[in-house]
Amino acid sequence: MKFLIPILILLCVSNGFTQAQEVDSDYTYLGLPDGAKARLGKSNIAWRYGIALSPDGTRLAAATNIGVWLYDTHTSKEFSLLTGHTAAVTSVTFSPDGKYLASGSTDMTIRLWHPVTGEYISTLTGHVGGITLLKFLPDGETLASGSRDDTIRLWDLKTRQLKATLGGHSGGVDAITFTQDGSMLVSNGLHKNLLWDVKTGERLATFIVEVPDKPERHNRFGSVIFGALSPNGDTLASWSETPGIRLWNTKTGKRFTTLTPKENPWVSDVAFSPDGTTLASSGSEEILLWDIKSGKLRATLNEHKEQVSTLVFSPDGKTLASRVSRTNDTVKIRLWDVKTEKSRLDLAWQTKSVYEPIFSDDGKTLAAHNGDGIRVWDVQTGRLKTIIIGHNDAGNSVEYLSDGKTLASWNYSEIYLYDVKTGKPRATIRRDRDPIFAPNGKTFAIKHYKQLIQLWDTETGALQTTLPETLIEVSSIVFSPDSQMLASGDREGKIFVCDLATGKLTQTLTLQTGGGADVIFLPDNKTLVTRSKIGKVQLWNLNTGELKHTLTGETEKIAVVALSPDGSILAGGGIDGMIRLWNTETGTLRTNLRPGNGSVFYVRFSPDGKTLVSNVRQNGYSMLFWDVDTGTRRATLTEGIGNLHRAKFTPDGKLLATYSADLKSILVWDVKTGSLTTTFTAHTDLGWTFSISTDGKTLASACKDGTILFWMLPSP
Repeated sequence: MKFLIPILILLCVSNGFTQAQEVDSDYTYLGLPDGAKARLGKSNIAWRYGIALSPDGTRLAAATNIGVWLYDTHTSKEFSLLTGHTAAVTSVTFSPDGKYLASGSTDMTIRLWHPVTGEYISTLTGHVGGITLLKFLPDGETLASGSRDDTIRLWDLKTRQLKATLGGHSGGVDAITFTQDGSMLVSNGLHKNLLWDVKTGERLATFIVEVPDKPERHNRFGSVIFGALSPNGDTLASWSETPGIRLWNTKTGKRFTTLTPKENPWVSDVAFSPDGTTLASSGSEEILLWDIKSGKLRATLNEHKEQVSTLVFSPDGKTLASRVSRTNDTVKIRLWDVKTEKSRLDLAWQTKSVYEPIFSDDGKTLAAHNGDGIRVWDVQTGRLKTIIIGHNDAGNSVEYLSDGKTLASWNYSEIYLYDVKTGKPRATIRRDRDPIFAPNGKTFAIKHYKQLIQLWDTETGALQTTLPETLIEVSSIVFSPDSQMLASGDREGKIFVCDLATGKLTQTLTLQTGGGADVIFLPDNKTLVTRSKIGKVQLWNLNTGELKHTLTGETEKIAVVALSPDGSILAGGGIDGMIRLWNTETGTLRTNLRPGNGSVFYVRFSPDGKTLVSNVRQNGYSMLFWDVDTGTRRATLTEGIGNLHRAKFTPDGKLLATYSADLKSILVWDVKTGSLTTTFTAHTDLGWTFSISTDGKTLASACKDGTILFWMLPSP
């Protein structure tokens, strides 16, 4: 069965991206939305409350932008993807009795699930801001949720009803801590900690620490005042941007002492031992153990002299876990024996950063994640039990290349090249600008900021060549149809044309009408179209560098241009609401199309050249289909229409796919009739991009959630 599933997906998805990663391939079809055939990428894990272990440590939940992944910690295999939230999941937690798994999201809802089967149970609503954290009270019958709406809400799990709303913060709730019996909780937010009676919902005390206007040191949470309750609730420890740890009497609300480390007064984390006798604090290169009763320093743990941050006690109090900052891109989670005050084990991870480690309730298992992957260890032996991979960003933009062999995706810092048939990654390339792909699909260009243009091989991911220094300040790049030339425009109005075989400049054109030019090659590779920032459209002879035609007059301001597939017609959309069609051979105007009074900011020819699609914004967006031969309007569509700059035709020109931000969907239209044929809805974030395979059967979509979905396109 394991090998049958990839074959079935291969048959369904055809040539368009068939199966992601032969190893660990099953995840590609878990939790798929209606109409989707496969998925690439599991999405990054929410950072602070992104993972949770079941009480016995056998299951692990991971919160991501697309839902909650459930894993078996013995096998490392994902057995479910829980979907239903309409935005990123920010927090997950198991109830102490193992009956519930709760997830919270930026969609302002909390969902309850069966922790073994993944079955959906209920949705808790009421917050008016995104959920920041979830924690079960020790009795397992009450769930506490913190939110960006500045409240903590307490929920009765038996009745699924709200028990209490605890307000008083500003800037959201960042953390909460309970007493061991669950009778009190402290919440952390900007400039203060609030202490609450859980049963009555009464605020018992407010603890405020003055934060200087210009603190000497800023932590990543700004002016959040962190606090931790002792297990019996008698003492609150708070720390922030100011030096030292403040200890407060929760009954009187008065501060009774401040613990100030002598070597380094700045504190990064604090934790109470489960028996309440010891307070651990981390600083620059040491961990300090304080006696709570006397307030005196009991021990200094600094045998390794490495940067220490997060501290977590095991439930039995015998082990203290600390996160040690990276050395040569390696992070360590160090386990300390609390009784002997000596380090016991180092759990090393070849990564740049790791978020807060967590213990299972029985104290036998420790887990941590770095956003991309998860590791699970046996606390007693330090043995690595589980490695969970695949949560790296698959890219928020996607494009099928014309070679039919390669799928490219990219995010803000990297470009990924995948083999279309196997889904295996070929290469990863660092970048800070979007790639521009050559028509032959074999080459792409990257223009890093204030650096030379680089050309890369899409098959191997290897750097091919670097183009001349003249091109360092360019703002636009385009390949010629035969992929033998590259033209680029700068902000000063110069157009540079480079021969890619020799790497030398062949032409430098100077626009008299201003810079910021759009550039288009005609199919003959001998003529160039330019559109300047003031809307002037011109045709240039590439052999001589001479201006052939100026297509616009003084009053015609063209916002967008498009070329017919055979290069005979150039369409220009104007800010005056007119679409002009020119003959590129003679430079004469063929006809004017008037879609309305609003500006035209998108025009595109179908692959067969018979249809022109335009986009107008006037009291909302409209999409118009035009018959190119007759100049007549074939259809006008308004429902669900947004900006068409991402619109794509199928290779045969019979279907057009558009993106609707309002619907968070891709809409597929029949070009001949103008009717809607299919709607693809699934991604939980905005910023969708999509691409259509060379055989026209598959659409790949990507967005900021870091995953790529594959859809079967309908037959027109």
